Amino acid sequence: MHTDQWKQIKDVLAEVLAIEPEGRQRFLDESGLSMDVRSEVDSLLRFEDESADLMQVSAVEFSKDFVADDDGSLSGTEIGPYRLIRELGHGGMGAVFLAERIDGKFQQKVALKLLKREMNTSALRRHFEQEREILASLEHPNIARLLDAGMSDDKLPFIAMEYVDGLPIDEYCETRGLDLNARLELFRTVCSAVDFAHRNLVIHRDLKPSNVLVTNDGVPKLLDFGISKIISKEYADADAATITRMGVMTPSYASPEQLRREGVTTLSDVYSLGVVLFELLSGHRPFEDKENDLREIYGAIIEKEPPSPSSMIATGVPSSVVMSDDEKGPSDTKANIGRRTGAAQISLSSQSVRGDLDNIVLKALRKEPERRYSSAGNLSDDIARHIQGLTVTARPNTFSYRASKFVGRNRISVVAAGIVLLAVLAGIATTLWQARVAAAERDRARQQAQKAERINAYMQNILNFNNPHWLSSNPERNLKATVAEAMDEAIKRIDTDLANEPEVEAEILFTLAFSFNNQGQHAKADELLKKSIAKFDQALGPRNVRSMQASVIVADILSMSGKYQESSAKYETAVDYFRTKVIEDRTQSKWLAIAMNDLGSIYNLQGRYQEAEDITQESVEHVMNITGQDRYAVPIVWANLGTIRGDRGDIDAGIDFFNKALNEMKLTGGDQRLEGAIAKMNLGKVYNFKGDYKASERSFLEGQAILEKIVGMDNVFGMFMMFHLTNSYIGQTRYDDALSQIERIDQLQKELFPGGHIVSAYLDQVRGTIQTRTGAIAKGEITLRAALDGVKKSYKDPSQEIALVKHSLGENLIAQKRFDEARLVLTEAVEGYVKTRGPSHPFTKRCDEMLASIP
Repeated sequence: MHTDQWKQIKDVLAEVLAIEPEGRQRFLDESGLSMDVRSEVDSLLRFEDESADLMQVSAVEFSKDFVADDDGSLSGTEIGPYRLIRELGHGGMGAVFLAERIDGKFQQKVALKLLKREMNTSALRRHFEQEREILASLEHPNIARLLDAGMSDDKLPFIAMEYVDGLPIDEYCETRGLDLNARLELFRTVCSAVDFAHRNLVIHRDLKPSNVLVTNDGVPKLLDFGISKIISKEYADADAATITRMGVMTPSYASPEQLRREGVTTLSDVYSLGVVLFELLSGHRPFEDKENDLREIYGAIIEKEPPSPSSMIATGVPSSVVMSDDEKGPSDTKANIGRRTGAAQISLSSQSVRGDLDNIVLKALRKEPERRYSSAGNLSDDIARHIQGLTVTARPNTFSYRASKFVGRNRISVVAAGIVLLAVLAGIATTLWQARVAAAERDRARQQAQKAERINAYMQNILNFNNPHWLSSNPERNLKATVAEAMDEAIKRIDTDLANEPEVEAEILFTLAFSFNNQGQHAKADELLKKSIAKFDQALGPRNVRSMQASVIVADILSMSGKYQESSAKYETAVDYFRTKVIEDRTQSKWLAIAMNDLGSIYNLQGRYQEAEDITQESVEHVMNITGQDRYAVPIVWANLGTIRGDRGDIDAGIDFFNKALNEMKLTGGDQRLEGAIAKMNLGKVYNFKGDYKASERSFLEGQAILEKIVGMDNVFGMFMMFHLTNSYIGQTRYDDALSQIERIDQLQKELFPGGHIVSAYLDQVRGTIQTRTGAIAKGEITLRAALDGVKKSYKDPSQEIALVKHSLGENLIAQKRFDEARLVLTEAVEGYVKTRGPSHPFTKRCDEMLASIP
């Protein structure tokens, strides 16, 4: 192999590794490589696949086998304006040196990171540059700063970072003998830095004690964003994925989703923080007894529940370790098995960690990302609550638990009060207590009444808008002014009128937003809701009930706009909040049920059917406890279960749930409101699945009549009602009626969503199907391929939407007698349906029948 060929192989390999596996062969086929070069690249790629397990070890360990340690030969080397003093550490991509500035501008020591000569490929240079961009965006007192960046004389990129002279956080805690609260406060500072990085759209992905150095002054500094990921479309995921495959992450601190090579989010960092906290409290890692075997540590992190930190302090043995007497050596005791982190000197007792801290750590270490703390900031807040002796969200907020926390905070006062109470007549004490409660309730009622009176007065002023009297708020004194005009005028004046009453302003904004949202004016509702949340936060503090209720409606608007990822994140935050809140305030059951139900809808749209059904069934448990007018939520949840069952192919069960929901709505007239219209639309979809197009048309038209009566059709509800009616017309071969609907929908979606909406891709699929069936076959193929490109921008396989378009495309290819292509496309469609809708769904069966009909 000639030198120039090897260079070509190395460059091609770097580019291929930056591409997802399914696209690599196509790239190589189109690259025009010689047979020798192509053969060598293919063999190296096979080696990469066969070595997958090996490549998961940390880069430092991996590189020891074939990269010699620096023997000091680079000491004294000049890189840009710096001179290398000594190596601080190295890994698979590069090495970090202590260096000093030598250009005479000022004295400065830096940590200089230099890419290894043999790793100087285009893909890794791009990653190195990405790391520089990440560091440049993170200006925080507890994150090591980027000071400089450049290129050496021999074209090796380098980064000069703040040099942190300190100890890893676990060693610092042990050598300084920090007590429990000092460790917790130090860890909270680290959480603050991680939360800052997350808010700046950066995930660290390799959090561990050696990446958190603490200076002699006790200041922690977060290091090494080498495999960080920017949560942005500015950078492709390919490079970061390649670096992760090279084993830079540390398995013992990696989250289950990282080890499964799934999508990594900020919640992966929350998991790693949980491992670090576990180690600071117990001196152990959760599964350190498995660390000698890579397969075992992977299996434990992905499948086994971790022990509690307090149990590890007490025994030094994870619950998964069981030793018989025959297996123990003469010096073996349970207390020293698996000690690897200097835990023998741990100064904390298991008693001090047991309870809240155990629960906090175990919540951070949940296997399911959605069940962890929703952010590093929330993890830190729960620790702060524990330090203050308050209740924490990581355990049930029962009365006995709240009482025990109160006693813990006020132990001396409680004991003293107990002695006094023994000496004082119970009747007098009871009377005094009742008087205090009555006074507090009276004050609270007075405040609420004043607030309600102020809100009522302002709303009356809005309703009095068309009064020609000189005191009217209508500047034109127009007798024909509408309520909508009155609401618009109120929005203009509200900041001035209620400048010193943020809570009153927030309530009115919330009410106006709710009204606009139900009218289909979602952009205006979204703007008002966000202002309302800001005012509620100003008046009531962050993460209050009213702000969280408003955020549920914001999530609804995001969902209707097709922004499912953003919407699901907001719903998940709301579900976590209301799960805790409902323990102390049962009136929040409605909002918990609604948030769960709406989250289930999003999961269903994303093809996550089992998760959708699980969260919706949980919603049923909460909604059935609701009484009074709030029971309107009951049929909404049943209707959602009908949609989920229908999408999974259980058609009859889906129809039964919808009929159950509509019957419940009829009891209160709700079947003639917006919720009834939506239920009719979703029932029609299930009839479409069944192939009963007459029944589906009837259901859609009934829903449309309700919409026209209450909010009209020029909104997102009307857009989707017409779209599903179009599918009913196609099923009845009424193609002219279907095309007429498509023109109305296309115009409406352009008005409602100037920036584009996924429904435009759906319309292409419907157009292409009609073109195929009416003889415009070649044109139909072009339209359907445009639809396929459109849905792939919003969905990834397996996806029911992608499968549906491939189903239609396969039909088109059969009509063109391109049977081999049709067979391939329909096979992919069947596989997509099976993975999302299931093998028994009517779409799956119809597609399979079409595939079988190919000659």
